[in-house]
Amino acid sequence: EDLAVKPPGYTTAFYIIAYARSLIQWANRAEDAGLANPFTQLGLSYPTGRIRYVEQAELMHLVQTADHMGLHRLGDATGLAINTVQRRGDVCALSWKWHDEGRFRVTQKKTGEVIDCPFTQALMARLDAARARYADQGIIPAPEKPILDYLNADALTAEWARMRTEAAKTMPSVADILFHDLRDTGFTRLIESGCSLVQACNVSGHSIKRASTIEKAYLSKRAIIADAAIGKVDAFMTDHKLAL
Repeated sequence: EDLAVKPPGYTTAFYIIAYARSLIQWANRAEDAGLANPFTQLGLSYPTGRIRYVEQAELMHLVQTADHMGLHRLGDATGLAINTVQRRGDVCALSWKWHDEGRFRVTQKKTGEVIDCPFTQALMARLDAARARYADQGIIPAPEKPILDYLNADALTAEWARMRTEAAKTMPSVADILFHDLRDTGFTRLIESGCSLVQACNVSGHSIKRASTIEKAYLSKRAIIADAAIGKVDAFMTDHKLAL
């Protein structure tokens, strides 16, 4: 099939091309064979990267919709994702042990990075409410029990899609929000709150290279960053009595 005719397959196609290109480069170095790269002549256009910051009003609308639908665990999942800045599989792996300790420790499935970080106060409040719901049913979750009782990460995504469709009926802007957008939004919020790139990466597990890409793509679009920068300039000029 002509990949250029099917834009939805671009991401997969480029992963395949990148992998094949690396193999060819390795073969050329190893054997000095001078193999031609068959992918250079495809003429595919490069799609722009996905940039989707979840605004606070959108976030709260999604959580409120989940709760209204009786999908409290999905509201919990949303809070976990944006506050821990983890991928859906790692979010699903978090157990009640970490709630009891007020912090979480997870070995990321994708990268093997070990994250050891406190929960935010806002997230603890959400999890306290979740535990209270269990208590109302006479249930005390065992420490090793996952906070989210999804069969797997795909089940979470399916429930997210159903809730998002409902939420979009009253707030159309949320229709394109992916669950993974919560992770990139959470990372952006870390930087907006004043964290350094290294500090933010210690929470999220991103590499510095990947984090720089997110920072460039997301933060360049956030007026709050410019506002904070000018605020610092004003404070500096006031402290040093600079007129201009």
